[in-house]
Amino acid sequence: MTNIPKTTHFGFVLENKSENTIKIIWDEAIFIDAEEFSRKIVHSGIKYNDINNSQIPTVIAKDSKLRDAVFPSDNIYYVNSKYYSGWKNTVLLPNTSSSQEKLIKLSQNYIGKTIKILLPIQTQGVVNEYIFYFNIDDFKVNSYSF
Repeated sequence: MTNIPKTTHFGFVLENKSENTIKIIWDEAIFIDAEEFSRKIVHSGIKYNDINNSQIPTVIAKDSKLRDAVFPSDNIYYVNSKYYSGWKNTVLLPNTSSSQEKLIKLSQNYIGKTIKILLPIQTQGVVNEYIFYFNIDDFKVNSYSF
């Protein structure tokens, strides 16, 4: 699995090198955050209105690839205000604070921790759980004017 971490999600390409068709069982997939809490995963293509519904497994034929993205379902929320109405997606790691010093201190709390994604993959009727580890070795803080 090749991964492309973003601020709100993990993009990835999963290549099926096996001799069989495989399925990702999304209803059993989880995101394990840096504090080790398990959270339901939603993948791209799911409408935000349906994030709490069952997700159809994704089928990947042998010798083919899947390009997708995953994010915790509880990171999605609806905003209805005078100035904006619509869906928002929060960041995977905190990136705002009342001052740059506090933000730098907050970011240091994540260095050395790990984010995990568990993908249950079914092959010939057997489900195997694959856990992908993402170690947080660095945390870049952008300059902001406070």
